[in-house]
Amino acid sequence: MKTFTKTFAFVAVATTALAGAAVAQEAVQSVTIEKVSVETTVQPAAMVATHTVKTIMESPKNGADVTLIGTIGAKVGHDRYAFTDRTGMIQIQVSKKDMPAGMTLGQMVRIDGEIDNTGFFKRITEVDVDRVTLL
Repeated sequence: MKTFTKTFAFVAVATTALAGAAVAQEAVQSVTIEKVSVETTVQPAAMVATHTVKTIMESPKNGADVTLIGTIGAKVGHDRYAFTDRTGMIQIQVSKKDMPAGMTLGQMVRIDGEIDNTGFFKRITEVDVDRVTLL
């Protein structure tokens, strides 16, 4: 019987047991796997979204960290853009310095940031973006 060892880095989306190693939700782990017979799909960390636009809009917790996968569309104000995923659209605030070089509007991206509920009379929910990653 041949065995091989390969190291994978991934973000766990649910509590999982792989080769005897418990991986906690949303924890980044490096796991050495020796013999695997698992019927599941492990996505690269760049492809895992922790939220959707719909879940953010249903329960916008100010200051909560979020990761979204979708596209950045039209500019709607100074450092503000429309972000769209498969569930809806939300306004994001991202400075030009945080945009990757060569990015064009409409490209698939992963954004990491936090929820920001602004406004006094009319509550506006947006995502204050810390990092944009091209996919």
